[in-house]
Amino acid sequence: MNKWVSAMLTALLVATAAIIFSVQESQAASVTANIDWATLTGRTATRLHYGLNVYSYTDPNIAGTPGNSNHKANVAFMNAGILRLHNTKQMEDSSTSRLGWVIAPDSASYRWDVAKITNALNGAYEYEPVKMINIANWPAYMDDGTGKLKPSMYDAYASFCAELLKIINVQLGKKITYWEVTNEKDNVYGDDMASLGLIVSNAYDAMKAVDPSIQVGGPAFANAYDTSQLGAFITATGDKIDFLSYHTYSASNPTTTQADIWNSASKVGYADTIALNAINQFAPNRASVILTFHDEFNMDRTDTSAVWLTDTTSLIYDALAIRSIINAGATGAMAWNAGDRWWGKLNNDSNWTKRPASYLYHMLNEHVVGSVVASSSSDDSLVEIFATKSNDSAQRAVVLINRSQTAQTVQLSFLNWDIQPSDNTPVSVYQAGTNGYSTAISTHSALISTQGYLLPADTVTVFEYYQALTTS
Repeated sequence: MNKWVSAMLTALLVATAAIIFSVQESQAASVTANIDWATLTGRTATRLHYGLNVYSYTDPNIAGTPGNSNHKANVAFMNAGILRLHNTKQMEDSSTSRLGWVIAPDSASYRWDVAKITNALNGAYEYEPVKMINIANWPAYMDDGTGKLKPSMYDAYASFCAELLKIINVQLGKKITYWEVTNEKDNVYGDDMASLGLIVSNAYDAMKAVDPSIQVGGPAFANAYDTSQLGAFITATGDKIDFLSYHTYSASNPTTTQADIWNSASKVGYADTIALNAINQFAPNRASVILTFHDEFNMDRTDTSAVWLTDTTSLIYDALAIRSIINAGATGAMAWNAGDRWWGKLNNDSNWTKRPASYLYHMLNEHVVGSVVASSSSDDSLVEIFATKSNDSAQRAVVLINRSQTAQTVQLSFLNWDIQPSDNTPVSVYQAGTNGYSTAISTHSALISTQGYLLPADTVTVFEYYQALTTS
């Protein structure tokens, strides 16, 4: 009897061990993410990379005084490192268009509506991010009827740009840093980039005479991939440009999938590579000082993408695009856009409620700034990664983008800590996804466990270490 019991116990233990081993195998992490804290990529993630366009900035009822408190609070929540203040209706009649800033734009008496500009900007976005003003076009009176500026109005337009600068930076004391002249005018100027370059450089001279501390650039290319047009513009502006700006939008059609649109996002940095190469080729003596702003990016709005622009598809898209833009070496990036009915990170309702992508900007601006370090994922089709550490190495962040459309478990593998964390070192966890935004505290051991850390489908997760904590 005892021998039988002993045999049965032995068999039970062997079976149990086999079950445990099987469970452990089934719970093994689906992705391994490697981070080497000692290997720098040469790129730096700054808050300028986590920027947004604001379309409604010209409307005092939304942006400034009296403004919409929900809009202002939720834009402030996203905490964008740079705001590009842009809409194409800026030059419309201020008395008939809620977004217009010009009095009598169709006549020779055109002028800026100082009162409306004052009300729009006073009280607007006063959490003080860096701002860029885009002067998208010109009053109708200056237009030749085809979308081009009349050559006889070149000097007048330059003076008009300088007058807006004087109102905003001198009279109102807003100290806007970046001034962008024109928006997507390469669509109408085509092969005549010399004329567009002359328009921008004339505005550069007039505006620098008012405030030499500002940065003037443009022209916000719609086509960021045409090296000949980029080169012709850069050549025409000579040394009268501080930054080059350009846009990208990922196309979709009825057969496009979410994976397709995310693959496109992962490659948008190609436009930055082209822009930087063009600067090196056509302005080699100024290549170190001309900045590059990828200051609109998103997917085109189509029947296919209409829902994607408002759900977690946009969250993943923006995260992948920002990663690509940083890795390509651009100075900054601004997504289209902070809030509207179609593309916005906020809904265009009375509460300007947050969509999933809004939480991405909050997380990145708060927690992911510093030198980019070498990192890799065992399967980029499931989870993409990037990691940063602060200049003093006190803070380190790892961003995991679960683009697989299913839950994944990720085991993090680290190399070259200054001080090796203990198993119970706390790690702050920030996550954006279908359920909004969450924060938690995990441990180093949970992140390096072979079972992996669970990432829900369609989420972006930030893990943050502080060096001071790693000694505990």
